[in-house]
Amino acid sequence: MNLVSFKTPILRVAITAVLAFALLALPIPLPGKTASAASQPASALIWSQGAKIQLQMGYSLASQSNQQPNLSAFDVQVDGVRIAVTSLDYSLNLFLYLVLATPIYRGTTATVTYTAPTSDPTTNNAALQRTTGDDTESFSFTLNTAFGAPTTTTTTIAPSPGGSGLNSSGLPSWDTEPLTDSETDAFTEGIWPSVIPGNIIITNEFGFTVDKKNGIKPRIRMKNYAGKITKMTLSATYKDSSKTKKYKCVYADFGSTKKVKTAKWKWYTPKKACVLPAPLVASIQKGTATLSAKGKWSRQWVTSAKKTRPDKTKIKARTLRYTVKGVPR
Repeated sequence: MNLVSFKTPILRVAITAVLAFALLALPIPLPGKTASAASQPASALIWSQGAKIQLQMGYSLASQSNQQPNLSAFDVQVDGVRIAVTSLDYSLNLFLYLVLATPIYRGTTATVTYTAPTSDPTTNNAALQRTTGDDTESFSFTLNTAFGAPTTTTTTIAPSPGGSGLNSSGLPSWDTEPLTDSETDAFTEGIWPSVIPGNIIITNEFGFTVDKKNGIKPRIRMKNYAGKITKMTLSATYKDSSKTKKYKCVYADFGSTKKVKTAKWKWYTPKKACVLPAPLVASIQKGTATLSAKGKWSRQWVTSAKKTRPDKTKIKARTLRYTVKGVPR
């Protein structure tokens, strides 16, 4: 039997070609190459009636405090206004929840954007990353606000003689605590109560109380924010018989600038009420006069007493403006 020797030119060429092809198929490590980036979240959803944003990651996240991204890396925009992210919730595996300073309401336009830092294949950097160290790339989502906080109407139900408001679903309420502080007022108009004493509930966080002598006080509640309400002024123009009169009253400053350890909802109101003249009250009830209120709220973060949030964004003062009208009978 004839044997073909390896020295045979044809066989030598064939074997060399096979070996060369095999070498080409093997992965060759590139010097200096970093770990591949982790994939972006599969989805971003509004959660807990607008109080949180849920990011479905699809993989386990590194969650030690030194491995978490800076809060400022997340940009949540609602109708063009930035909403601060106050904390990150890693309690469920494969998910990340962004806790918001103010809820996202239904019917608004909302987006969430994450800007990743310089890529680092280890878990030693502050980034959104796998437990293996792979960093998540930058991403942006438009949110479906149908799952946000329910919007409320401007109608206020007349309170009972005891002064507690009768509230139904969809109306502003003081009976339960809001999810979180609001950055702006969804509504600024209240209705004079048909029964005195009573409440004028404008939002879940602001309104007026009216006593049996037509004394009226503003009432505001705060949680993450604190600060003083200064120079809140009531004003109105009304008819007294045939004369046109003007009314004005300025409240003493109220609120708090104290630093506290734990943020909790708390109500604030000035000590003294502004007493409205009977003809003005009658004009408001008839719908021929409107009571206007304006004041300035120099806000600060309640647990630090500073004018910056935990994510280092500045806290701007708010100008509060409200009106109170009557329902013509």
